[in-house]
Amino acid sequence: AKSFDRPPRDMVNSFYEKMDKEEDAKIQFLEETKLFCERVQQRAVEKHKEKAAEPERFSSGTRRRGDPEKEGVERVPLIEAMYHMSKEDRQGPGGLDPVEVFESLPVEMQESFKSKDIDKLQQIAMSMDEAEFERQMQRCVDAGLWSV
Repeated sequence: AKSFDRPPRDMVNSFYEKMDKEEDAKIQFLEETKLFCERVQQRAVEKHKEKAAEPERFSSGTRRRGDPEKEGVERVPLIEAMYHMSKEDRQGPGGLDPVEVFESLPVEMQESFKSKDIDKLQQIAMSMDEAEFERQMQRCVDAGLWSV
């Protein structure tokens, strides 16, 4: 398209017409497509191996650096770890700061998050105003404290 000084969309029809008329062009296209698919599959396998080789960073709500058994690192609950992170690092998917959201939650909700007590959180939902509870939970989602 550049050599003809035309936009690429103008060249699509001529590309496929050439493939229809010239068998060599069609064979070359199919070979290149097959090679591309093989490279993608190979990279997927490599990426899977790389991910499996990485030390686990998150496990059941706790954050750790490296392997605690090898490095003597203590596991820390995510609620505690977020206080040691920079504001940019801890920003949630909805753009809210999890520390600010957590500290603004009612005490009962804070306790249920710390203890990971979903039953207690359900009891709070029943006793709290429905709209207020939904607002608080949406803020938790936006801060990355809760996922839906």
